Amino acid sequence: MMWRICLAALVSAMLSAAPSMACTIPPGAKAKTQSVLADVNALRRKAGLRRLQESPQLEAAARIQACHMSTQGRLTHDGPGGQDIGQRILSTGYQWRAAAENIADGYPFADGVVAAWARSPSHRKNMMHRDMRHAGVALAYRGAKPYWVLVVAAKR
Repeated sequence: MMWRICLAALVSAMLSAAPSMACTIPPGAKAKTQSVLADVNALRRKAGLRRLQESPQLEAAARIQACHMSTQGRLTHDGPGGQDIGQRILSTGYQWRAAAENIADGYPFADGVVAAWARSPSHRKNMMHRDMRHAGVALAYRGAKPYWVLVVAAKR
């Protein structure tokens, strides 16, 4: 009987700790996310497309999702409260007419995550979409595992 009580207490403690897990933004995250944007813009330049300009609003939308994924411990395009990418962007005040999101986990370096997205037809399409004008990139960790988000968009 005592082991059941101990087990119940342990499970209760684990469940109560899970929601409070904080999003970890690593030191040097800004340099890593800027490197992602530079690599994406290099791909766009090679294709004759205009560069994406960094947007603090889209970076905020990307950060929301990176933190959500890291606290959940999984990749998902569904954000906190079930928000989709459009809702997350609007929550930052960015009035969009076109938007897309790339997510990834496990890539320790910017060049690796951009190369992976470039090899995936759907992710490459998001990065190379000629209508997109702005971008935001975020990186968050769960333990040693990185979660990356790239948000690209164009204003109304």
